[in-house]
Amino acid sequence: MKKFTLWMVSLFSLLFIAGCGNEQQTVQQTQSQTPTTEAPKPVSVDVEGTWQAVDFRDTLEKVFLLKYDDAASRLKATDALKDVVPVLRVQGNEVTFEYTANMSKFLDAYADVIDKKQFSYKENAINYIVGLAKTTYSNLKYHTVDWNEQTSTIKSVLKDGVLDTKTQTITFPEVPNIFAVIPLYITDQEKPMKYQYEIVGDTMTLKAERTLKKQNLHLVYQMKFKKVSEAKTN
Repeated sequence: MKKFTLWMVSLFSLLFIAGCGNEQQTVQQTQSQTPTTEAPKPVSVDVEGTWQAVDFRDTLEKVFLLKYDDAASRLKATDALKDVVPVLRVQGNEVTFEYTANMSKFLDAYADVIDKKQFSYKENAINYIVGLAKTTYSNLKYHTVDWNEQTSTIKSVLKDGVLDTKTQTITFPEVPNIFAVIPLYITDQEKPMKYQYEIVGDTMTLKAERTLKKQNLHLVYQMKFKKVSEAKTN
C-alpha cells in the first residue's frame, strides 16, 4: 500500500511539473508573439517663435574647455554665468540671438581667479575686461548692446540671422557671444557662423563643429532651446 501511495505521489508530482512547464512555455510563446510597440515620438513644434536656452551651463563648459587649463577656473567662470539665459527668436526666415544679464559675478570671477596672476588689483582686472568688451563690441556690425556700467547689466542682441529650413541651418553674420569676450564657438573670427539645427518635440538643438588637426581634437559646440510663449520671455 505504501509503495502504491508513493507511486501515485510521484506520478502526480511529474504531471504537476509537466503542466507547469507547458503553461510556462505557452506564456513565453504568447509573449514572443505579442508585437512590441515603440513609445510614440514627440511631435516636433514649428521652428517659428521664441526659444529659451536650457542647460546653457553645458555650452559654457565646452567653451571654457580650451581657454582654461584647470578645472577650478572653468568651474568659477561657468558658475558666474549660470543665470545667463539666451533667447532665440525666429520670425519667417529671420533670427535673432539675445540675452539680458548681470555680469557682476563674472567680473568678480575674472578678477579673483581667471587673471589674478596678471593683475595686482581686482579693479585693474575688471577695467581690462570691460575695456576689451567695449572694443570688441565697437567692431561688431550686427550686435546692438546696451551696457549699464553702474549696475553691470547688459542687453545684447545679435540680429540678421538667417533660417534655412531646407538645409536645417541657422546662419549668423557674426559669432554669438556673451559679453563680447566669450564667443559661443572656438573663436569669434569665423564669419558668417553657421549652426545646424534639429527639433525634437519642443526642443531645438543648434550645433557647430570644428576639427583641430594639430591637437587631434574634434569639438562640438551646441546650444539647446525650449519653445516658449512670448509671455514667458517678456
